[in-house]
Amino acid sequence: MEFLRQLIQKTAEPLIHLKVIEILKWHIHLSYSSEVRQKALEVIKLIPDTYEFRLIGVLTACDILDWFINNKGKKDIFSQDDWQEKEKRIQNILSAVVKEFLPRHPDANEGVHILNDKLTFFQESGLEINCNLSDFMGTHRLAFLETLAKNAEPNYVIEMCKAIIAKPNSNLALQISLLLWRIRQFDIHSAIKVTQLAIDTESPALCASIAERCGTWLNNLQSEDIELIKKLLAHKVIEVRGRTIHSLCIMKNVKPRFVSTMALAVDVDNSMKLASEVCGIFNPKWGIPLDNLPDIELETLLQKLEPILNISDYNISEFVAYVSQRSPRLVVQFLLNRIEYYQKNCISNYNPIPFSDFNSKLSGIEKNSEYKEILREIRNQALKVFQKYKFWCNNHNHYISKLFKEISLEFNPISIKVLEEWIDSEDCEKFKRLVIF
Repeated sequence: MEFLRQLIQKTAEPLIHLKVIEILKWHIHLSYSSEVRQKALEVIKLIPDTYEFRLIGVLTACDILDWFINNKGKKDIFSQDDWQEKEKRIQNILSAVVKEFLPRHPDANEGVHILNDKLTFFQESGLEINCNLSDFMGTHRLAFLETLAKNAEPNYVIEMCKAIIAKPNSNLALQISLLLWRIRQFDIHSAIKVTQLAIDTESPALCASIAERCGTWLNNLQSEDIELIKKLLAHKVIEVRGRTIHSLCIMKNVKPRFVSTMALAVDVDNSMKLASEVCGIFNPKWGIPLDNLPDIELETLLQKLEPILNISDYNISEFVAYVSQRSPRLVVQFLLNRIEYYQKNCISNYNPIPFSDFNSKLSGIEKNSEYKEILREIRNQALKVFQKYKFWCNNHNHYISKLFKEISLEFNPISIKVLEEWIDSEDCEKFKRLVIF
């Protein structure tokens, strides 16, 4: 305790003060010794409540800052009844810091510079900064920027965006959508122009941030917005394309045709993650109904999945099963194409059919009027491949057999009759191929 007391007195660094609070608040609430609790509280009271301390607090540890300002042992930290009040208190703290930040930094470029410097210092100090595209800075750090955007003059927010765009690799680049969202509220045309500037840089960070929230443009979607979305969907970084598709899901109920058209246009680039996002748009439970798509578009979507290493992903397998209900022959041909792709390209970790099969998700094909002909197509593929390559393709035959077994539901009377056709044909080559089944 004495060490922490001396540390507080010797250094004015807010990060250290916040860490001391984090350590001591446990003792203040849970220590069995009243003496320890009292000494811990005395150390806490030595920490100066300055603007700089609060700024660092709202950027790194809003919970701890809230405890320092509003608790200090007076309230139960484990109470779940106080969460709404707590959120309100934190928002008040954020607003107070923002209202002091703006007059201290009336130039938006300076404001951006200050914030970027803080974030860089956090990194250099070894503080963990969440670098996930969906939430780069963490909930309360995002809230600080949102609060700033709500309280600042429109021109200030616009200039902040331009300053961030000028340094596309800065820590704030992944936060630009928070500011752009605010600009759209008071001047949509200025927002579009600034968004265009950001996307034209092709910065992965800037574009990922914009992609993350482009679905929120739904209520006032402009023709220029559509062109911006197309650019995001064509971005060289897969993560940007994925974030765009994921965000567009917000629009699927109001603008299903627009969203499906965008999904059809995106290049999944052999990425299972991106393919999953595209297929998720057409999820049978909450996605766009396949009735809205003609067969040619279903075929286009299936073709995007042919190079994907593994289609066992939930969204992908659900989509394939969903299409099988509407157009079973398209799905069977898609799976045959995957088997052929595997044979042609010899990719070791490519799985034409999921290891766990489709868990009977394709069972509905049995009810189709063309069911027997579909089984014949799968059966005949074994002979076609032998005739094409002039040798026995063990891996290929394994997957042909697996597909036949999947579609025939572990061999039913119809599938057995289809195989018997080869026996009755008295064709030696066909008879030899039967062994794979």
